[in-house]
Amino acid sequence: MSISDAQYTAWLADERSTRCLLVDIEYRSAGGTIIHDYLSTHPYITAPSDTLANTAYRNVVTSIPRFTQQMSDVLVGFTTPSTGNVVVDNGDGALDSWLTANFAGRPLTLYLGSPDWPKADFRAVWTGVMAGITVEKTTSISIEARARDHLLTQDIITTKYTTGGSTGKYKPLLYGTCYNVSPLFIGTSTSDYKYAVNAADVYAMTEVRTNGVASAGYNDNNDGTFTFYVGDPQGQVTCDIEGMYSGGTRFRTLKTIIKDLCVTRGPFVEADFESVSWAALETTFPQYLGLYLAEPVKYYQALDMLCASVGAFYCVTRLGKILIGKFQLSGTATLELGPDQIVARGLSVVKVYQPMDNLRRGYARQWTTQANFGDNDPSVDVQKRERWRNEYSWVASTNSGAANLLKTLDPNPLGTLLTSSSDCQTEADRWMGIWGTVRVRYAVECFLDGAQVNLGDRVKITHPRLGLAAGVTGTVVKYTDQPSKRRQLIEVLT
Repeated sequence: MSISDAQYTAWLADERSTRCLLVDIEYRSAGGTIIHDYLSTHPYITAPSDTLANTAYRNVVTSIPRFTQQMSDVLVGFTTPSTGNVVVDNGDGALDSWLTANFAGRPLTLYLGSPDWPKADFRAVWTGVMAGITVEKTTSISIEARARDHLLTQDIITTKYTTGGSTGKYKPLLYGTCYNVSPLFIGTSTSDYKYAVNAADVYAMTEVRTNGVASAGYNDNNDGTFTFYVGDPQGQVTCDIEGMYSGGTRFRTLKTIIKDLCVTRGPFVEADFESVSWAALETTFPQYLGLYLAEPVKYYQALDMLCASVGAFYCVTRLGKILIGKFQLSGTATLELGPDQIVARGLSVVKVYQPMDNLRRGYARQWTTQANFGDNDPSVDVQKRERWRNEYSWVASTNSGAANLLKTLDPNPLGTLLTSSSDCQTEADRWMGIWGTVRVRYAVECFLDGAQVNLGDRVKITHPRLGLAAGVTGTVVKYTDQPSKRRQLIEVLT
């Protein structure tokens, strides 16, 4: 590229710059042919040196959408995706053929640059897919643009059992250490006492029980199943299992589980993940987790459970990559906003959060609860029996300073997939460190000045009002951006 990143940033910050948006789309015609179309906000032809050489863009784009992303209310897990409409002029009827074409799920990319640059100097500012089109009278067509979050709405599925006691059910998936799992009975006859816990071989069957009593009368079939050779177990079968593994390595951390679940067994490739956060994922989240999926769920539902357990958020970036990051209110600011960057009357307070005085986190999930189980059976271990009564074991983190300052209501306890009490306590204490003091959420409308803000970024705000005179650094929890404008609205939690 002849335009360096520094030069591009300076160009963005220059109020005299003419911002040209290029919209590259792909759709399937009524005859089944894949067609690429090129739209723009200004007259534009690619340079002879571009890969797409000497190509004229249709100067028909009249409106570019505002893209919004925000973290969930609990600031972990799923992020609300962004949608919007690209409006094009069809007054001359040149795009009438679109009416019979298929746009759903087809790619759309927005590029931003100057109309006198070669396309190689433009930068991609948003990558997503189209949901469809709508027609306004005979003059305009709106293309509904969506983030690539649709990839996460697919079901996580395995093959079904075609014979035996669980015919028609999906093979389960088990990661990390899972306690008190009820295996699927897959025996094919009254004398075949075979059970399944995983769609593949497991690292270890730590304990198999009948009515709470550990049994040695079974064979591990080394394929995620076991068979009782002592006859009908005649009671509720449960077990503790260490699940998926490869080459002796257990898949029990956030990255190893996501990689096997989404990449090895799913429709994703590692390139679908944002490279920096993906490379650091094992170091950022080393905690051990346990996940058992006996029925199909959506990918985002599984990611919700995994990420919320370790205080992580995830989103699909503007460039279509899945980013997984730790939510935190510490770290050096990567962007500073002062009075000169903040629009007049563009600063407000969204919410003031009062400090928590306590919170609870659950760990070592019991995937089958057994109330009053084995109370009259002395052969059932009393400590295990007590654990089986409740879905989770609990740790607490308290903040006596916050309690003395202001009595706050106990938050809802959160059950996690963590398997270790120490990991759970560490995360509970970290979360109390975030919410054990007053927090303020600001909305800031600012001039972009070349900065591309993303969720989780650290931003320092300095302003003579609202307690910001000395500058306060916070974390971006929401942004709204319109690439054709030199303004951005962000919300920052401090």
